[in-house]
Amino acid sequence: LRRGTTRKLRSRYETAYPHQCWQLDGKGPFPVTIAGVSRRVHVLSVIDDYSRYLLASVVVVSRGEDTAAAVRVLRLALDTYGLPERMQFDRGSAFDALDFRRGLALLGIHRNWVTARAAEAQGKIEAYHRVLTRWFVSELRHQEVLSVDHLEDLLHATLDLLYHRHRHRQLKMTPTQALQGRLSPRRVSTDDLHRAFWGSVKAKSHPKTGEVHLPNGAFRVPARYAGHRLTFRFDHAVPERAVLLLRTGDELALEPFVVKRAFATPPAAPPRGAGQLQKLLDRWRGHERPNAFPGFGLP
Repeated sequence: LRRGTTRKLRSRYETAYPHQCWQLDGKGPFPVTIAGVSRRVHVLSVIDDYSRYLLASVVVVSRGEDTAAAVRVLRLALDTYGLPERMQFDRGSAFDALDFRRGLALLGIHRNWVTARAAEAQGKIEAYHRVLTRWFVSELRHQEVLSVDHLEDLLHATLDLLYHRHRHRQLKMTPTQALQGRLSPRRVSTDDLHRAFWGSVKAKSHPKTGEVHLPNGAFRVPARYAGHRLTFRFDHAVPERAVLLLRTGDELALEPFVVKRAFATPPAAPPRGAGQLQKLLDRWRGHERPNAFPGFGLP
């Protein structure tokens, strides 16, 4: 009673078919050593409530669960599987952002209402997070991670080869068998899907260079608009996509502002990382390597 908790028994709800409800949440932060530097990492995931199948997942480094990461992971799921009828997530600032909620409303996706600090309502994705901790996060302490892209590939390989093929105790089958590759009958065009989550902001460009800083990066406006305070629309998930909103209502596409480098060298191909998760990634990419590691007495 002192803690304010109650012993009220909760009801269990189950969806009737795939893509009736999706759950979105983030795991983290947890430390990962990337190229010799310790970084704070979050993993954002979208799962199907009916099959527990992982529809999309992304890795976010340092900045945490923000609107850009939430839009990115949800857009990956929507591009592949179509639109769900409902979505459920907690009251995080990234999910309560105006642009994120407006995008869901424009697409006709209903949001289930949940109260703050009620983790029990997210039971299915919280169970997935416990599996992610045992099979992926704990294994990263013994895995060499070369870059953020390499870490994301390791995550996708682990989920595709282990999580999706593991028999679920409640479903009595694997998530892959439960979903059976079914897509949602609710679809929209790619342009409508991508423009639903755009944001709007007013900013002033530099009078000499035409450089303007938006939340998703720096852009260059045409010379006749340099030095003026104007309205811009930008894509949260894509750094190189923004438009200038003219007084006539038309949109003018902007190009990213590029700083010239005096001496540019092509990047070298990253080496292969060492660790148990790397074997899953090799098999996921289709070129499996021998199981033995070099050691004393071995060539």
